[in-house]
Amino acid sequence: MRNVVRQDEYGGECILSLKKDQNSEECLDLLAAQRVLYREAKNLWKLYGVSVIVLSLVSLIITLLLPQYKANVAMGSFTLALLNIFIFKKSIEHKVQQAATIQEEFDTEVFGLNWNKHIVGKRVRKELICEKSTRLSMSERAKLRDWYPDVGESEYPKSVLICQRTNLYWDFELRKKYGYLVIGITILIIFITFITMWILNKSFIDSFVSFIIPISSILFLGFETGIGNLKLAEKKEKYSGEIESIIGLPGTSLEECRQIQDKIFIMRNSSSLVIESMYNWLKERFEENTRKTLKKL
Repeated sequence: MRNVVRQDEYGGECILSLKKDQNSEECLDLLAAQRVLYREAKNLWKLYGVSVIVLSLVSLIITLLLPQYKANVAMGSFTLALLNIFIFKKSIEHKVQQAATIQEEFDTEVFGLNWNKHIVGKRVRKELICEKSTRLSMSERAKLRDWYPDVGESEYPKSVLICQRTNLYWDFELRKKYGYLVIGITILIIFITFITMWILNKSFIDSFVSFIIPISSILFLGFETGIGNLKLAEKKEKYSGEIESIIGLPGTSLEECRQIQDKIFIMRNSSSLVIESMYNWLKERFEENTRKTLKKL
């Protein structure tokens, strides 16, 4: 996407598109670095999820096969799960924060916005950006081109609002579907658990210790992930609607764009992640919907 300059109706220069070429090598380095960091965060999240599931299933099997140890095993697995959450979540949050800050640098460069140190803090070190960006293959790097869609002849800074709305729309649709999917699976696990308890005809206390406590970390992970993504989707949908109402008004200011960008950055710092396979599966369809929507703005 290039800068285009034309004469406006008063004879002055009117800038179209965005302030900086989003496909420059410098910008692609930023996108590559944030993609690698988000991927590392998601891999840690997957490792955390697998460890929680394995630990819970092992505890469940032991309590069924060796009922005399069920109380000790159940409480032990619950304690380990809490430690697991603390260890993994800190690392995940740190990587997400770095990725969000790098993406903020890309946006401020391309959109021509000031850096808000009070909200964002310091920029990520150039050395880290260089290190992470080189870990992305050339074929994946090529897919980062045209990160934001063509905004046609939209005048600056209206073009910034359109890109910000695109960012929010794409993400809230993805998170909404993923959130409902995870909560649905979690509820299904609860249903299967209660059916099993009913078939075995155990007392409530016995069933609670034998079944609920061992899988409690799985249920916590499921509801935390699902509800976290749904709450974030709700916020992004709300802000997307606000931007849409502003786009149609004359006199869009860079200050408005910066205020919206602050909200986007804060939401990007959320550790409620969407797995890579879900992202890739829905990516093409959402991009097509985005192109159709842009024609109406």
